[in-house]
Amino acid sequence: QTRWHALVGALALGGFPLLSGFWTKDQILAATLNSPYGNGLFYGLALFTAFLTALYAARWYVLVFWGEYRGEHLLHEAPAVMRWPNHLLSLGAVLAGLLGLPKPFPNLLEPFLEGSLAHLEARESGLLLEWLLIALSAGVTLGGFYLGYRFYRRKATPAWHAPFARAAEQGFYVDQVYGALIVSPLKSLSHLLFAGDQGLLSGFGWLGRAVAQLGFWFARLESGYVRLYATGLLLGAVLLLIWGIAR
Repeated sequence: QTRWHALVGALALGGFPLLSGFWTKDQILAATLNSPYGNGLFYGLALFTAFLTALYAARWYVLVFWGEYRGEHLLHEAPAVMRWPNHLLSLGAVLAGLLGLPKPFPNLLEPFLEGSLAHLEARESGLLLEWLLIALSAGVTLGGFYLGYRFYRRKATPAWHAPFARAAEQGFYVDQVYGALIVSPLKSLSHLLFAGDQGLLSGFGWLGRAVAQLGFWFARLESGYVRLYATGLLLGAVLLLIWGIAR
């Protein structure tokens, strides 16, 4: 029974036609195309994402239930306390999407959620176009499931799969490229600017210390004794007299 629960869940996750995930995916795709900010490029990217989701769901199911067992414990069916919630979840995955069918079928969710939904501006698509988009998304989903099933059921993977898997594990090296082109140059520049800033501040620090020392010695002249001021005045007069004679 767990195998069938997982199959229903994988199909719903990948957007298999008439299951719950199919209708939610279709609404997202339609909103991507019909919103004022949407266009064909965004729709194409969303459709490709739906294809990858179906491919991933097929991969998960094939490897888990049809692949080679790598565990250490004996396999056994889940107990009833786990099976019955999965029964209900599987039933919801099969039937929940029927509550919000597109036109001309009755939509039971839209009137119920009318007061809670935000009313956003969107272009109205014709009935024929809407069903064509539904058929297109269904075809893309089925293609993803089929390719995932055929690829991961094979005994040996092609030669390109191993380097592709390694690149995928590294996020296709986006972080490395970003670090090399953006982060590292900015860090080097920041270190350079910090070193220059430190040197400039240390230079001003030396000047400040010199001025402070000079002020300290000038402050020593302000003793408050009249005889010292008179002596300084006399010494200054003598120096001026000598300077005048020397000229």
